[in-house]
Amino acid sequence: MFWSGSKELNELAKKICEDFSSSFPPSMQGETKPHAGKQLAAALLSVDQNISRFLAANPGPGVFKKAKCANEVKWGLKDKGFHVDLVDAVTHKVVHGLARATSGPKTKPRSS
Repeated sequence: MFWSGSKELNELAKKICEDFSSSFPPSMQGETKPHAGKQLAAALLSVDQNISRFLAANPGPGVFKKAKCANEVKWGLKDKGFHVDLVDAVTHKVVHGLARATSGPKTKPRSS
């Protein structure tokens, strides 16, 4: 089936959105206080950690599944009220984080 395994990626997208918005609520956008920057850094770190945990348990999602996950994150954060620039930055981080996983056909070593 084409979208088999997408349930796990949907759960990853939801987890990323929930963790990000709990670490850095939308109301903190635009604040210039030092603690706001620290909270944003912690929220971005949580994105990386969620992706790393996912890739350790689910190696090699395909390119379409990665794209679907990134779109889910994008729309999830927009729905929570984040600004477009921040949403795009987080989505970019998700795309690059998921790109660490190698996808493609597994080749067998040749026997001579």
